[in-house]
Amino acid sequence: MNKMGIAVITIYCNESFRIKNWLEYYYDYKDEIDIHIIVDNNSSLTEFQELKKAFPDSVIIRLDRNGGVTAAYNAGIKYVLDNPAIDAVAFIGNDIKIEKNGIKRLYDFLFSNEKFGEVSPVLLKKDSNIIDDNGDWFNYNLIMKIFDYNKNFDDTILPHISDGLPGAMNIAKKKMYDNIGLLNETLFMYSDEVDIGIRAKKAGYVFSSYPSVKAWHQHINFGNAPKRPPFTNYLVTRNKVYLAGLYYGMLRKICVFTYFSTTSIMHMFYKLLKKDLVAVKKDKWQILGACNGLINNMKHNKYSNPGGSIIEGRKSIIGLFPPPEIKYSSNDIDYYELKQKLGKSFSYASRGRHAIYHILKSLEVKGKCIIPIYSCPTIAQAVKKAGLEVCYCDINVEDLNLSFESFVECHKRNEATCVIVPSLYGNPADLLKFEAYCKQNKIIMIDDGAQSFGAKLDNRYISTFGDGGLFAFSPGKSTPAPMGALFWSANKEYKIPYTKRHKLIHKIIYENYQINRVKSYKYNNLYNKIIKYFSIYAEKYNDIKNDGIFSFEKEYLGSVLKSFFNGNYNYRNEYFDTFYNRFCKQKAFRILKAQQGISINHKIVLILDTIEKTNGLTEYLNKSGIKTYGGYKKPCDLTMFKKANSVIGKIIELPIVENTEKMNYMMDLIDKYYN
Repeated sequence: MNKMGIAVITIYCNESFRIKNWLEYYYDYKDEIDIHIIVDNNSSLTEFQELKKAFPDSVIIRLDRNGGVTAAYNAGIKYVLDNPAIDAVAFIGNDIKIEKNGIKRLYDFLFSNEKFGEVSPVLLKKDSNIIDDNGDWFNYNLIMKIFDYNKNFDDTILPHISDGLPGAMNIAKKKMYDNIGLLNETLFMYSDEVDIGIRAKKAGYVFSSYPSVKAWHQHINFGNAPKRPPFTNYLVTRNKVYLAGLYYGMLRKICVFTYFSTTSIMHMFYKLLKKDLVAVKKDKWQILGACNGLINNMKHNKYSNPGGSIIEGRKSIIGLFPPPEIKYSSNDIDYYELKQKLGKSFSYASRGRHAIYHILKSLEVKGKCIIPIYSCPTIAQAVKKAGLEVCYCDINVEDLNLSFESFVECHKRNEATCVIVPSLYGNPADLLKFEAYCKQNKIIMIDDGAQSFGAKLDNRYISTFGDGGLFAFSPGKSTPAPMGALFWSANKEYKIPYTKRHKLIHKIIYENYQINRVKSYKYNNLYNKIIKYFSIYAEKYNDIKNDGIFSFEKEYLGSVLKSFFNGNYNYRNEYFDTFYNRFCKQKAFRILKAQQGISINHKIVLILDTIEKTNGLTEYLNKSGIKTYGGYKKPCDLTMFKKANSVIGKIIELPIVENTEKMNYMMDLIDKYYN
């Protein structure tokens, strides 16, 4: 334990791509500090688990929302305020590298002068000797002007008494926060250094750079992302205009507003002539920020909730099964990895129903095919298209999968030659029983894992049982994508006569997926409806069962599978467990749960007592911004299917999204409705 009493605070928010480098930088200064605090800004559960695994010895504080820089740092400061062993608090970004013994020397410099409130090292650009920040002074418009900026660092560089210091790397006396207060959470992020600098100076504290210690701002960004997206200009100008009024009065505020708005307008017209649309977008945000700063509108922070915010006023708070973010990229579907994991050789089909059609054709099935009465209507369509007669049988009310007892009875009554066994909602059907019976009675069995890729039974993946199997890609499934399916058949010689006539249709379907699922909040209703209309009718009047896969689809579906196998979607099971633990004793509804095997929960399914109660909860949730789905409709009269009749029309499917705030909001709504 270090006797100096230093706490380091670092902020994290969905930045697992930085962890490897961050760990290297952290171990360089780990032995110089007493407490390492990481404040997680409401990352996804998957990202949060990665963080905990990487930093098992650190104190990790998880916020219930993305509070930006200010709320996150405040959470860390509050943790140590009452700790008498800590007398200095350092902010170190997760992409900051500081030389060894640098923190110890900064601490010594900080306490070498009673007036010092905060000090910082010279901050150099990534892996270079070029100065990025050596302390700042604020001009009339509160713009931070950097001492020695872009100079080559050498022994002639001196410390500077500064108005502000870099927020990504500094160390302050704890008592300074006791005296002047914490960071202003209204700002969210950017210009918080200006706010602290002004308040500290008024309280008599002095800020100084200390170039005897070097640090590097590595700016580790995801992919080829820019250092700062255009929206950050909004926060920068909004906060500066706001702070000008807060500390210097209305006249100064108007002057700062005028400066930012007029210079941005002039610059925007200039960049329009140059056709530099990125710069135009930055200027647009800057103008909007200045306007909101003038009227003290500090509510809208784009990053306040990852994946889209309640605050941002989206059309719905949780859309209809919005897909998770794809975090791993691939150029193609890795068929070799699939065979290694699942033990089957898969082929592509453009839809799940087309996969069923091709399995039936490959196995040359004739006669009657049994399917559950509660199932996707496209299964029956595929069976009929393959020239078979459909025989319906009942389901289990426990998991809504095909009832084995009803199947046996139906087989004996109809002398069926084939059965399709779906595993609904990520919950494995009783496939071992079906497989044994079908093998004994020479019945073709198709394992329809369209909704349950990743689920397992008897240590086997769903979709690998029987004589053929499949899994599908679509928004409401465990493998979310616009379209597509992968299937296998016991007839390894079967080949689809692929055609590529319908590339435009595939493009329209992908566009519909993007604007009506992934980015539905970014487009107006008319455009959404037009694309949705073309998507439905383009496919309806064109037979795409033999369509091959196009290059853009290979990349997308390959990336979905890679993300799946890398655990990108594991958060869904964790949110399901949270929901189940909270409501499992609720008498108003039952939560659908796997009866055997290992499930892959990609949605939450409720079963209520009556249709009236189901409609009441559905209407309440939809009005509150939660988009729900009522399950499959009855395909025929249900008189003979008592179990299906007891549940169809009383089902509510709830989405699972990678956002703790939104999931808590949905659960709180349900609590409120019943209590």
